[in-house]
Amino acid sequence: RSSGHDVAVVGLRATGDRAPRGNAVRRTVDHNASQWAMWIGRPLVTQWVTDVTRTLETLSRMIYRGKLPRLSLVGRGEAGILAILAAALDPKVTEVQTVGTAVSLVSDEPYAKGAIGVLIPGCLQTIGDVPQMMSLLAPRPLTITNPVSATGDSLDAVTAASSLAHTRATYRVLKAEAALRIDQAQG
Repeated sequence: RSSGHDVAVVGLRATGDRAPRGNAVRRTVDHNASQWAMWIGRPLVTQWVTDVTRTLETLSRMIYRGKLPRLSLVGRGEAGILAILAAALDPKVTEVQTVGTAVSLVSDEPYAKGAIGVLIPGCLQTIGDVPQMMSLLAPRPLTITNPVSATGDSLDAVTAASSLAHTRATYRVLKAEAALRIDQAQG
């Protein structure tokens, strides 16, 4: 805000004070809500994408009178995948930044403590893994800050670059290599 940007924080259904009682099970903070959402055929992430899209529509109509300014989505942790998917479906989003987001859903070990609401049943067979989802944003700017593994471990620059080879190739083919940034924490 101090740099002159307007900031909107979207309160997602089934999170924070909107989460159902007893939602956390072991390492999963949104177990019950995610399970119930899948039972009705509407994974939480698809509902969250709707929350983001409707928020942007409301802001456009009520605050900006139909003329949205340059629009960036920032997603921290698991919400990075939400930001990617919401932007992929909404061309009004001009850029995306993820911070501490897993660059793959595939792991031989249990996931880190966090949300599973971003999982879409069968996505690895139909959409692909996170790098394929990220590729849907090209040629729009995408900054991936402090990428992590599915288990939450920080990735070094070489592993991050290797994990994001598909995304990098898509940006290269579209001659938008400069629009893709992979930033690692210093120190």
